[in-house]
Amino acid sequence: MAIPEKDLKLIRKKFEAKPEKNPDRIRLGNHFVDDFIFEDQEAADIPINALRVIFNIISIISNEQFRPEDRPKQLSLFDEEFETDHNIFAAMKIRNSKISPSGSTKQVVDAYEFLARFKMSWYKSVNSKGKEIKTFGGLISNPSY
Repeated sequence: MAIPEKDLKLIRKKFEAKPEKNPDRIRLGNHFVDDFIFEDQEAADIPINALRVIFNIISIISNEQFRPEDRPKQLSLFDEEFETDHNIFAAMKIRNSKISPSGSTKQVVDAYEFLARFKMSWYKSVNSKGKEIKTFGGLISNPSY
């Protein structure tokens, strides 16, 4: 059975963690913290392994397109590249041991399931051409381990 073209997910960029880089600190944007980490001025009830996934994602992409202060023109390229008519994603690989130091597959699965459902809703954004893009999902989509 063929999958309709509108349901295909195009992966535009793949991110992989660099094993030699293990930062002591990770900077989080205020808007991200307000929108995802806190709810009504209190820390959201997020499992520690799900927080590890979030911190690993931020660490992986910290030197890439999401740093407009280092690459001022990069953010508009990001809009054109990712916010299109199709659901276009960035794919990332995170070692299970970075999510669950004990090596528990159940903890990894639970963390991914939590983040796939976390803040699940319809979201709207406007791309650089002024077109409104509507997307449904949680913080992450299509996790695998």
